[in-house]
Amino acid sequence: MKKPMYIIYFFIFLIINSIPVFASNNETRIFVNGKRVRFNLPLRIEQEIILAPVNPIAEKLRADVRWNANTATTTIIYGNTGVAIAVGNPNMTVRNMDTETINTIPLSATPRYINGVVYMPVGEIFNTLKLNVLWDRQSSILQINTPDYVLFPPPLPSEQVRNDLELSAYISFSERDEVVFTGSIGFYLSLFPYTFFGVEARLGNRADVVDRGEKNTNGTPKKSRENQKLYAGGAPVLGVLYPIENEIRILADITCEIGTLGIAPGAGIGIIVEHITFKYRGIFLNGQFCNVLMLGISIPWNNK
Repeated sequence: MKKPMYIIYFFIFLIINSIPVFASNNETRIFVNGKRVRFNLPLRIEQEIILAPVNPIAEKLRADVRWNANTATTTIIYGNTGVAIAVGNPNMTVRNMDTETINTIPLSATPRYINGVVYMPVGEIFNTLKLNVLWDRQSSILQINTPDYVLFPPPLPSEQVRNDLELSAYISFSERDEVVFTGSIGFYLSLFPYTFFGVEARLGNRADVVDRGEKNTNGTPKKSRENQKLYAGGAPVLGVLYPIENEIRILADITCEIGTLGIAPGAGIGIIVEHITFKYRGIFLNGQFCNVLMLGISIPWNNK
């Protein structure tokens, strides 16, 4: 059987050309409980103070946010604490919702409009709301965590880890005219940045593709799938991944599958676009090289 190698070339071409310019290592990012907060406008840093709109952060925390257009004041209530921040006012008002006590605290930067959006020093505001705030100057990452956030796995930015359950469909074809269609489930865990370990289990159907010498109406060889058998297997996976723009991550992995067809070591490359995974993997099975194409859907299992 003449293998459709153009499919593999196109698949690799798609992966390579889907990779935009890597994000700057100095790009300022904000994470809430390990999940990145997305903003429509760039963040600002002034004298080590991060200025950002508060609404995207408050939504991640499910905090109560109110806007008074008449006074240009934002009120945020989280737990038993409320803060009021007004545009142009260098102080914020803090209220204990249980005791009704009110205090005024100076801000390190005055809230103001930038491109029609209110920017304010979000780190100290959410720290006042009794959240755990950590600024990492080297990585330009501001972490905002709720007190009940469990730090296991370690609090790595979501783009640097792969903690998910993946449901996939595989097609594999080899030089000996054998095709395997499988469904797969994989469980992946990251304990270190940019790396992951996982286990995969597969169940499917294998068959020989036989050319009987007949022709289709368009003149191409007519082939049939014969000697069909049930296929089952599993494999450990060790991989690395790297985040790039727009919820896209590239990955590479190595594996050694053990199944009803034998032992098959291999390696693969792929791309994750939000929760969709495209992957090409090459494996060696019983002395034959096999091409594997995969399409999967990932379900994060450790969302906080």
